[in-house]
Amino acid sequence: MATKTSLIEGDVPTVLRQFAVPMGFGLICMILVNVIDTYWVSKLGTEELAAMSLSFPVIGFVTNISFGLMIGATTALSRTIGSGDQEAVKKMTTHAMILGFVVVAMVTALGLGLQRSVFGLLGATEEIMPLVIEYMNVWFVGSVLLIVPLIGNGALRASGDSKTPMFMMIAVAIVNAALDPLLIFGGFGIEGMGIKGAAYATLAARFVGMCIIFGTLLFRDKLIDLALPKLQEMKASWNSILSVGIPAIISNVMGPLATALL
Repeated sequence: MATKTSLIEGDVPTVLRQFAVPMGFGLICMILVNVIDTYWVSKLGTEELAAMSLSFPVIGFVTNISFGLMIGATTALSRTIGSGDQEAVKKMTTHAMILGFVVVAMVTALGLGLQRSVFGLLGATEEIMPLVIEYMNVWFVGSVLLIVPLIGNGALRASGDSKTPMFMMIAVAIVNAALDPLLIFGGFGIEGMGIKGAAYATLAARFVGMCIIFGTLLFRDKLIDLALPKLQEMKASWNSILSVGIPAIISNVMGPLATALL
């Protein structure tokens, strides 16, 4: 079991360090996933590399939406934990995860429906567009494995556990690095899938991460309520999360939007 840090005891610099270092290391691992994908895809050829490069602004946009929701969930849960009502904490965590699934459904529907138009505006040529679509079809469907675990990470951090999210992101990077060459080029009886293999490798790695987060929240911390949620309570939780999450999303997506414009 990962050690939890009390947010109301000890000196501020120590608590900040105990949270910032694991989170910073975890973020490095998240970046490594993209770096490793790019390295192996570059060996397929320049068109495949160009296709992956075109996907980065869109992936960055969705990722920063996820970070905004994570910030909102962390803030709302921190306040709820401070109240000392464990049942309310459990409900807030569950409602935050459900919100993640709702956002995933919207992202997937919009992404799959608008991707040709979006990537056309970003400059995808007729030669590159099929490769972009091939990669992003898998990525959009698997976005649940990015958005929901990040919200779960926020719940764990709010409860004082900064190390489990770090270990999760390390595991994702390791699994992705191991699967990339196998699924892209083939081997051990597996047929290479090209650029689509990179997307499947990332999807499989994030599935591992989702299992870690869900397992921790459900079995160790018992923060997932399996009962049918009450609509009014869930609406109140979502308002609390989004009151911080929406401003965070707006500020976070400015970077990917600027990249897309460039």
